Parts: sequence; structure tokens; C-alpha cells
Amino acid sequence: MIVNVDKGKSDEVAQNILRKYKNNVVYCHTRIDLVHSVLAHVIYKNTEELYYLIEDIKGMEYVNGISWSEMVNMIGDNNSEVMSAFFSK
Repeated sequence: MIVNVDKGKSDEVAQNILRKYKNNVVYCHTRIDLVHSVLAHVIYKNTEELYYLIEDIKGMEYVNGISWSEMVNMIGDNNSEVMSAFFSK
């Protein structure tokens, strides 16, 4: 879930999300983007739980919007190649 935040309050919003949604949010981090954004990795049981989570976060102070997406299929990765290239230089 990407949370758009006003007034440079990304750290504060991320900490509030982590604190308030301990059973659903695995981690939060701030992002460099066109707007002040927070990314929250969310686990949920069903769409109803997701709906109320989104609605509740949208109502938080300094939050001005939310985007949401879900991974459908992991195609693969280049982790070992990237790590080898990074550490060989």
C-alpha cells in the first residue's frame, strides 16, 4: 500500500501505521517520489479487512491518498547476479 502524505510527515505516518496495525503491517518505509510517500507491506485475511484498513488509513492525519496493488505472480529474480556484480567491483 502506498500512502501519500502531506507536510513532510512521512516518518510520523509510517510510525503510526506500524503502531496501530501490528496484526496487518509487516513493515513500512518512506519513499523518494513526487509526493511524500510511505510504503506499507500489508497482510490481510479478506477483502473486507483490506477495505476497512484502507478506509482507516485514509482518515489519518496528513494522509491525502492511498494506492494499492497486489503481487500476482513472482516471475523470478537476479539476486545472485546483482550481488556478485555489486561486490566484484
